[in-house]
Amino acid sequence: MNEALSPSEPQLEFTFEFDERPEKVWKAISVEAFRRQWLPDQNVLEVLHEAHLAQLELLIEEAEPPHERGVVTFSVRANGRGGTIFAVVHRRTMVRAAANDAAPTMMLAA
Repeated sequence: MNEALSPSEPQLEFTFEFDERPEKVWKAISVEAFRRQWLPDQNVLEVLHEAHLAQLELLIEEAEPPHERGVVTFSVRANGRGGTIFAVVHRRTMVRAAANDAAPTMMLAA
């Protein structure tokens, strides 16, 4: 991966509690067809880490320009009452340029 977390961009963190069992919540995030229903404007570029029924970390890219990228981590755990505590952390990334890349950036008109 040629990207790094951007130190200048804040993290977004959200925690939700659901009445559904952790297995059902896990299915909603780990099965792509289900995930696309509630996260339709994101392209998953790579699964960075997966701990079954506990955590899923994805490198995503917005479908629309400017195609910003980020790392989204989903965490799932039982709440002790038959439901689920679901956490989402989103961190933006920045593309690393090669150290010897001295070529200027040019934009071309169509």
